Amino acid sequence: MKVAFATQDLHSLDAHFAGARNFAIYDVSPEGSRFIEAVRFDAATKQDGVHAEDGHDRLESRIDAIDGCS
Repeated sequence: MKVAFATQDLHSLDAHFAGARNFAIYDVSPEGSRFIEAVRFDAATKQDGVHAEDGHDRLESRIDAIDGCS
């Protein structure tokens, strides 16, 4: 099963979906896990509670990136 983790640094689970700089995508099974890819985004927040400008849609590209993930 493919899973995606929202991450700022590709090492920690430290971001929320809409503000993450990256998604780390893994294949996970009962036997273990395997890193598949990192998807990077230009539009990311500083995780300081300030949101992007109105009209700036960061969700569409993130939703597309996790297609096929559980």
